[in-house]
Amino acid sequence: MAISIAIGESYVVRAPGILGGKPHIEGYRLGVHTIANLIVRGNASPEQVADDYGLSLAQVHAALAYYYDHPAEIDAILDENLRLEKEFSDPARMAELRAQAHQMMMTRYGDADMTVAEIAEWYEIAEPTVRIAIKKGWLLARKSGATWLIKRRDAEARWGDR
Repeated sequence: MAISIAIGESYVVRAPGILGGKPHIEGYRLGVHTIANLIVRGNASPEQVADDYGLSLAQVHAALAYYYDHPAEIDAILDENLRLEKEFSDPARMAELRAQAHQMMMTRYGDADMTVAEIAEWYEIAEPTVRIAIKKGWLLARKSGATWLIKRRDAEARWGDR
């Protein structure tokens, strides 16, 4: 009769808020798929990965053990990452996504006034950047009480289509 006991620490964990619940090294935002990709699909050694990422060899080997126990799961993650990389590096696809974002903005705002916060969120820039552009005269705006209002078309002229 064989008895199974756990020896040592469990280095590979899953947490819903970290890497989308994918298996990763505990205490790090480093997925098993990244380690497997570097060693199994790449040409890195376990020692090199441990050194590059500040891991122990035990952590690296635990990730590899997880990979070898669950190759279909980890290969599916790697294949999906590769698919996304190709999709978002395709100029035609990026142009399509920009056009969709522009249409979304037009639907939401038309040529309406937008606040500094809305422009900052839409263009993924800091609110102080928008305020500086107004102050320097790079962006037309008008004040309504304590709120700056900017025409969507003026923001688009400054920061382009998104």
